[in-house]
Amino acid sequence: MLQKGTVLKTKGRKAQVEVCSRDACKNCSGCLGGQREHTLWAANPLGAQEGEEVWVELSSGLLLGGAALLYLLPLVLLLLGYAAGASLFQTQAAALGCAALGFVIAIFIGSFCNRLLERRGRLEPVIKKVERKR
Repeated sequence: MLQKGTVLKTKGRKAQVEVCSRDACKNCSGCLGGQREHTLWAANPLGAQEGEEVWVELSSGLLLGGAALLYLLPLVLLLLGYAAGASLFQTQAAALGCAALGFVIAIFIGSFCNRLLERRGRLEPVIKKVERKR
C-alpha cells in the first residue's frame, strides 16, 4: 500500500513522515483515519529531506496477513476451543473456558508474530519515491 506524505524531519537513515489519510478512510469512522493526519517513521534509503513529498510503502501482503492474524485467528481458535471443550468435557462451562483459552492463545501468537516481524524490520514503512522540489 502506497501513501503520499511530507517529510517532517530526518534522523540518520529514517524520516518522520506526515501521511495524508486515504480517500477510502474518509468514509469510515472506525479509527478516525479520515479526520486527521498521521505521522510515522519510515526507512529513508533515498535520502529524502525535510519538506519533500514522498511516497511511503508498507507491504500489502503484510497488511493482509496482519489483518488475518488480528481478526481471523482469534475467531478460529475461539470456535475450535469451544468445539474441543464441548466434545471433551460436555459441559457449557468447560466449552466456554476452552473457547476463552483458544482466544488467549491467539493473542499470544499474534503478539509473538508482531515482535518477530518488528525485529526483522518487516513492519517498517519504506520511502519508495521522492518528489523533489524544483
